[in-house]
Amino acid sequence: MTKRGQALLSGLRSFPRLPVFMKLQITIPNTFTNRLNKLGRELDEILDEAIADGADKAYDIIRPSLAKSIGSNPSGKSKSTGELLHSLGVTPVKVDQNGYRNAKIGFNEPRKHQPKTHKGSYKTQTNAMIAMVLEYGRHDKSQPARPFLRPVKKKAEEAFAKAVEEDFDKKVNQL
Repeated sequence: MTKRGQALLSGLRSFPRLPVFMKLQITIPNTFTNRLNKLGRELDEILDEAIADGADKAYDIIRPSLAKSIGSNPSGKSKSTGELLHSLGVTPVKVDQNGYRNAKIGFNEPRKHQPKTHKGSYKTQTNAMIAMVLEYGRHDKSQPARPFLRPVKKKAEEAFAKAVEEDFDKKVNQL
């Protein structure tokens, strides 16, 4: 121990002990502790339901934007098969390796209909690749960007956060 630490300890020892005048004991009501115990047992289920509800709210905002973007072909008739729109969905809530709960909104793979190229071979296209071309356009400018996610991203995030918070509060208050 340093000299300074020894001097500090010796200085503390020189103070007289103060008498205890009162003792305070706080007892938490049983109803409150019961609610906390129940919350601890049901927390995982409550969080999963709240996140799933929030993801559904965000999905309800993204899907119409995708439908509008697909149907907005400026050159005339749309060539859409509807497969991209029907492949958009929400995954169940899962816990990743870091302990975070996730529900993802994305596209189901693989595509059912692949375009034929020369000599009967197939060119593999994924729904995610088609969505990216739709969102950002083609690099050679042959297909302009028709964004569906960027315009509603903030609105979907806010709807998700609000839905999760409301659902969580409602479920906790029901305990």
